[in-house]
Amino acid sequence: MVSGAPMVDCEELGVIGRGMFGEAVLVQDSRTHEKMVVKHIPLAGLDEHEIKEALKEAKALRMLKHPNIVSFRKCWASDGVRPCVRLSENNYVEPRPVMNMAAFLQSVAQPEDPDALPRSLNILTDYVDGGSLDRLIARNSEPFAEQLISVWFAQMVMGVEHMHQHCILHRDIKPANIFITRTGVVKLGDLGSCKILETPNEQCTSEYGSPLYLGPEVWSHHIVTEKSDMWSLGCVVYELMSHVPPFEAPELSYKVITCQPSPLPSCYSKELCETVFERMLKKDPELRCSAQELMKEPYAKQSIASWLQISSSAGPSAGNEMQVDGTFVKKCIDSLTPWQS
Repeated sequence: MVSGAPMVDCEELGVIGRGMFGEAVLVQDSRTHEKMVVKHIPLAGLDEHEIKEALKEAKALRMLKHPNIVSFRKCWASDGVRPCVRLSENNYVEPRPVMNMAAFLQSVAQPEDPDALPRSLNILTDYVDGGSLDRLIARNSEPFAEQLISVWFAQMVMGVEHMHQHCILHRDIKPANIFITRTGVVKLGDLGSCKILETPNEQCTSEYGSPLYLGPEVWSHHIVTEKSDMWSLGCVVYELMSHVPPFEAPELSYKVITCQPSPLPSCYSKELCETVFERMLKKDPELRCSAQELMKEPYAKQSIASWLQISSSAGPSAGNEMQVDGTFVKKCIDSLTPWQS
């Protein structure tokens, strides 16, 4: 599945996250001092289906090359608990690249030597230095400026659209799985719950996801489609605007299926509020925008144009009615405190 010799000469800086399949460890290259993240997924005791689920994140990340998705570097299996880190010559364990998924699965299902099986799968990705959106929301009690939300929204939509173009559903879009650099670049990450579809518009069952961000069709029919990702994205934008999810417990499923979320703060434009309520948080998935459709809507188009203008340091683009001030956005980003250390 993934080729290339793994990085082994790194210093471990600490665990920065834990999830269903394993833990994320921040490491630093001993030569270049570049920081990266290794996701360690223990394989002991997993059956073939569970190992396929563990491998799919690496497979999906390898398929996706987009500035708004966390970048994949390498994937390898090893016998060590911390195979990417060499603290001394004595505890160095030679890693093994995962070259082919089918062969790897067969070796696990029918091992010639059970004692020789790798104990962990390791996925190396870029490190996003600003942390996750949920931490940013928790650490900033004042409302985010709309110009800031608009460029974050633009990048999230572009990232989701790229995933869907490659027939990949994220299935767990939430603030904790969306990361931001200190320069304002938003990146979708943690694809451990993703689904790689065989055909576009395919439906799948809901095995994963975070309850606060699950759409009505997931609660009522246990079905997930691209439109389910769009509901989750709408919940994220709503939370950026209000600092709370659109629906909360108790009776969460009932509220998601039957109730309307509370109005958004009056400091935000009618256009942004309508984009959230009328394009992403529609109860009926058929009435909800796909990512591709949303990118053609006026507010999203303007937001995307504004972000591309800021990120390329170009002058104002013709017809951009929003007139987002790049300097203002950068000042807003700099004022967000405290950033993840």
